[in-house]
Amino acid sequence: MKNLGRYFVKGLLLILPIVLTLYLTVWVVEAMDGLFQGVVFLLFGQHIPGLGLLLTAGSIVLVGVLGSHVVTRSFFDWLNQLMARIPFLESVYGTIQEAVSFLIGDRENGFQTVVLVKQPGDLGYTIGLLTRQQLPELTTLQGEDRIAVYVPMSYQIGGFTYLVRRDQIIELPEMTPQQALRFALVGGLGKGHKVG
Repeated sequence: MKNLGRYFVKGLLLILPIVLTLYLTVWVVEAMDGLFQGVVFLLFGQHIPGLGLLLTAGSIVLVGVLGSHVVTRSFFDWLNQLMARIPFLESVYGTIQEAVSFLIGDRENGFQTVVLVKQPGDLGYTIGLLTRQQLPELTTLQGEDRIAVYVPMSYQIGGFTYLVRRDQIIELPEMTPQQALRFALVGGLGKGHKVG
């Protein structure tokens, strides 16, 4: 009976990550495919699997092309400014815009460097991600050499942003932000894959 329980847990550990990854992938693909389902049905009189996904991907590429040209870029700038002025929507839109920029944006706008933040006393270090080198909007901290470090929490989505003195961190150039997030998410558990 003890062996049966151990095999069950082992089976869960092996199969659950695979099943959840496949489930999430299928869910995203189906959601994207469904965005143009009404248009596909109007044009062809039936749902054609995959066509909505192609239309969604094509629309995203088209918006990227339009947003890269000087003439059409001004429209997207105007739309961004409009969203930033509407009460309530401004905070929601700003948060989503920054989160998307962090996740899929370029390195300058996302997590830059993995760092260790020294804790007081003998508590050791906390792993974090450097997000800002300068904090000009925080006039209270003028004259203090502080930087912004995001510290993810284990076993959940979320974390804290600490404003720490530059001399309280140690950079970890051998670790990527993705490896650091994975490490923090599972509380340091795992196989200790080689970094760098």
